[in-house]
Amino acid sequence: MKISINSVNFLEFFASFLYDTGKLFRFVKSRHFRSKKREVFIRKYVYLYERLIFSAAFVAGTLCIARKKGLEFMNLIQTNSLSARQAEQILALLNECQKTQPIHISFPFEDGNCFLLLLDESETLAAIMGMILPPDGSSDEEPVECIAFTRPSLRRRGYFAALLEKACDISGEHDILFPVDPESADTAATMKAIHADRVDQEYQMKWDFDPAAERFDSPMVEKRPLTFTCTSAPEGDVNESVDPDSCWDCFHSADDPDPAVTILTYEFLETPPDPMCSPAAVCMARMQPVPDIPGTFHACFYGFRVHDLCRGLGIGEAAFCLVLNDLIARGCTRIVLHVSSDNYPALSIYKKAGFRITETLSYFMY
Repeated sequence: MKISINSVNFLEFFASFLYDTGKLFRFVKSRHFRSKKREVFIRKYVYLYERLIFSAAFVAGTLCIARKKGLEFMNLIQTNSLSARQAEQILALLNECQKTQPIHISFPFEDGNCFLLLLDESETLAAIMGMILPPDGSSDEEPVECIAFTRPSLRRRGYFAALLEKACDISGEHDILFPVDPESADTAATMKAIHADRVDQEYQMKWDFDPAAERFDSPMVEKRPLTFTCTSAPEGDVNESVDPDSCWDCFHSADDPDPAVTILTYEFLETPPDPMCSPAAVCMARMQPVPDIPGTFHACFYGFRVHDLCRGLGIGEAAFCLVLNDLIARGCTRIVLHVSSDNYPALSIYKKAGFRITETLSYFMY
């Protein structure tokens, strides 16, 4: 069950607590004391503490009112598509966040189908949330993915809470899934404050070309001989069923597709082909040229799937080895991929090939 969050709840509780404590002291000091020493003690300490209590209550109450009024002046915009002006404002906010701490999560400009923008009284964009809503008719078990950012100078003012409250109304019975950079202390504290549960963790792994290693090799290449086809097309001409970077920043931005970026689609067949599991494996790679170094590319490897009947036979390792050698032959000097932390077979394959974990992404369910 989702709980509507109000950023001023704690202040209201604190003010109420101070007020009730003050009433208690008023009751205590109003009693008739037979002991002169006790009366002096009460007058000296309780009266002083009472003044402190009511002063603090006044300040806390004032903060509550000010913060509530601040939220009332906010302009919350909900839209299914972003205008050019809104996209520019979001990019400017992301740049501000980037100056505070590197951002490893990309805002869903393309994949998002609902956007929440929170503007203050001066029409400055204070906070944003991109939502990836499941298709109509989807099961309630399919979550809504949300990615949110708040301008660093405007944090801890309840803006994220206002966005989350609206997101809960929009998502209905669907849970909300937050991709989170675990290195962000502010984000981790926010997830803890809203009692979100960590449900998954992904790694970004990277491999850089070593001139001493001309080719990747694996005994599985000979044990499980495979043939493969590879089709290439410019970015934008490929109807991708798998998004390589729904959350990760993987070599491209929210701008129009770059014709210099090439999408490679691989299909693998056993030798001889087995009609029961054809293709035996599939994967994709996005190649992007390295600026100022002609003929050199970086690649993002993704969408790697092995047929259910072919798992546990070494086909995945053999196919991955063939892909890496093909990418090297095409001039790739760096390859990046993403894998779930609990996908132990894939992690084993990637580590054997020399890939190392460079970044971590956590998923929290609310």
